[in-house]
Amino acid sequence: MGERSAVVTGGGRGIGLASVLKLAERGWHVVALDLREKDLSDLAARRLPNVRTLAGDVADQGSLRAAVDLATSMSPLAGWVNNAAVAPVEAVHLTTREQFDRAMAVNVGGTFWGCSVAINAFLASRIAGAVVNVSSIHGSRGFQGWGAYDTTKGAIEALTRNLAVEYGPYGIRANAVAPGTIRTPMHVEMLARGADPEAAEALLAAHPPLGRVGHQDEVGAVVAFLLSDEASYVSGQTIGVDGGWNAQAQLTVRPGR
Repeated sequence: MGERSAVVTGGGRGIGLASVLKLAERGWHVVALDLREKDLSDLAARRLPNVRTLAGDVADQGSLRAAVDLATSMSPLAGWVNNAAVAPVEAVHLTTREQFDRAMAVNVGGTFWGCSVAINAFLASRIAGAVVNVSSIHGSRGFQGWGAYDTTKGAIEALTRNLAVEYGPYGIRANAVAPGTIRTPMHVEMLARGADPEAAEALLAAHPPLGRVGHQDEVGAVVAFLLSDEASYVSGQTIGVDGGWNAQAQLTVRPGR
């Protein structure tokens, strides 16, 4: 396949940034769309010739359409990664309407409308493009204090299956990745708010069978694979990148640990 472009939302840091860099390494032209202008400035300072940055909010459809326009100005749009998310930590009965609405607008709305603008571009150009939605282990497991976030990630996985069925006849693929605990800036910031960040990190590292916290590059590599021609017969799947966490029924104490 010739030159092609992709958009990565939340592309300024964490899993989004890792996805941008992995795609750029593979020869894609990439637009990193993010709300945080400081992160975009840091990315732009790398002076990667095939990466462009764009400030915008995925809850605003105008920002998504602007990302399409910027990407297609470089080369035909063939990939889209919906990664931008917010993570309110609150039990359902304590969640505010503002927290819930923002989580729905960014996590679900941003993903839904991101898919919409991407697929419209694929269909208009008659390109068999691919979408990757970033879900989470929260999409298939319940975690105390994460009611709104769990809800949004479950919705993302349902949407991914729908896209694969609806647009498969056009050659368009849709998949999701479901990271476990990954060392991202958001992860570090959330731990820092707790009473004992080191103990919390140790507990999270002990849970997955691989016995460690994941790295954002490990998720970015799976995202890049799912957009690639190597994954040409993979669609409608949610791929766990969680060190085996989701396969494990409960916290297990292993000998020697």
